[in-house]
Amino acid sequence: MNARLRRHHRVATIALAVVMPPALALALAVRSGAPTAGALPRAFGVEAASGAERWSRDDLWTALPVRTRGFDGASPDAAPLVELMPLRDPLLPDLLVYWAAGAASDPLPAGAKLLGRLAGIEARRFALPGAGGRLYLYSLGHARLVDSAAQPVDAE
Repeated sequence: MNARLRRHHRVATIALAVVMPPALALALAVRSGAPTAGALPRAFGVEAASGAERWSRDDLWTALPVRTRGFDGASPDAAPLVELMPLRDPLLPDLLVYWAAGAASDPLPAGAKLLGRLAGIEARRFALPGAGGRLYLYSLGHARLVDSAAQPVDAE
């Protein structure tokens, strides 16, 4: 009985040793690329309508290439807006945008206000709760602060 089971086991092991490497190579060859974040529904951001553009900067962020633009509010009493547009897909899970008053802080300051989610390469606009603060990019999936940038007061 033991000799027969050992023979079957030997045949199965040799068959797997022959079949598995090509199967693995085929699986790696046909797998899809890294998933990208799609467009977010309009309900998760500030409407596109806004006032005049006040400033535009491509060099605020060091960890990610993000074009950042500031806008006046749609009305005189409306909050100013900031638009973030990643120049390439950040490929970070659950990238959130925060704003906090005061100087730079690592980790995220306790009083930081969540502005919304940044995904894909679509431009997103967020209403700023105040002036002279800092913007923070935080990856919820990695549980770490990705980058922070001072909110420009006015344009070049």
